[in-house]
Amino acid sequence: MRPDPEEARALRRARLRRAAPVVALAIAGFVVLAVAGDSTTLNAIALFVLGVAVVLAVSLVFLEIGLGEDRDRARGWKGPYDRG
Repeated sequence: MRPDPEEARALRRARLRRAAPVVALAIAGFVVLAVAGDSTTLNAIALFVLGVAVVLAVSLVFLEIGLGEDRDRARGWKGPYDRG
């Protein structure tokens, strides 16, 4: 069962709102890395910021999986392994 177009648009907007800060953080990390030059401190800060962005991105993937499962359950789909 597919969601109606309005619900699909709302889901897309919500995903973009959740992903935008992660993308901005990654861009900031790359910018700091680009201007760091030979500075060890700036390189460390840039790598830390990029690491945080990667952790947040992976967390968002798991969040989206969980939210998708919640939506499926709310629509009444029990899953392929549910025998009850």
